[in-house]
Amino acid sequence: MIKPRQIVPEDIPWIIEVSREAYDDRMESEAGGMAWLASTIGRDRSVTFRTDNAYCLAHVGAMPYQIHPRGEIVLLAGRQVGGVAWELVALGRQAIEWLSQKGVVSIRMGENAGRDISAVARRIGLRNWSRTYIL
Repeated sequence: MIKPRQIVPEDIPWIIEVSREAYDDRMESEAGGMAWLASTIGRDRSVTFRTDNAYCLAHVGAMPYQIHPRGEIVLLAGRQVGGVAWELVALGRQAIEWLSQKGVVSIRMGENAGRDISAVARRIGLRNWSRTYIL
C-alpha cells in the first residue's frame, strides 16, 4: 500500500531533483521553485505530499468573484520509473481528501509542462472540464 506523507523542509532538494527528471528542461527556476515550495510548508492553505518517487502540491484558494473556496492540485510530478502512476494516483487521492477537509466546493487539476495527466485525473475521480491555452 502506498502511503503519502507531508513533506518537510529537508525534502525540498529531493523535490527539485524529481522535478528535473519529470519536467526535463521545462523548469523555469530551481531557486524560485525551492523558495515557493518552502513557503508552502506548514501553511493552512497549501500542502505538499510525497511518496518514494513522486510528489503533489495542493492549494485552497478563490478568485475574487467566488464566494466559496476551491481546491487545486497544483503540481503532480514523479520520476520516470515503473509503477509511479500508482504513486501519482495515491497522491491525488490524498490531496482530494485534504482539500475536502478544508471545505472546498470544487477541485481542479490541470496539466502542466506538457504532460498528459488524463489517466491519473480519471483514476482519482476528476472529469474533463475545459481547455487551457498559453502564449
